[in-house]
Amino acid sequence: MNPEIYLLKLHIAELETENEKLKQLVKPKVPLPPTQGDSSVKEYFKMFEFYITCLGVSSNSEFAREQFIKGLSAKSKANISVTSEALPYIDYLVTYLSGEDA
Repeated sequence: MNPEIYLLKLHIAELETENEKLKQLVKPKVPLPPTQGDSSVKEYFKMFEFYITCLGVSSNSEFAREQFIKGLSAKSKANISVTSEALPYIDYLVTYLSGEDA
């Protein structure tokens, strides 16, 4: 093999390795979803709404509804009945858990 071609291939391999390292450094990080903690349901909803807006996700999506329910406090979760077949919409949950009329 021609020495120049060998050196070129070696240099290409080094560049590809560096490129992979750079990809890992600039890889977008997905923020963790918020949790209710001691916040009211309405306060938690505001935080969650900001979170899904940043992700570009609709609040009606199954992903958003699952994440919202996972982040509810144990006390709030105890007040709802959720089955995997029929996840309630977030706005309904906020209204229901806040004790407001639907």
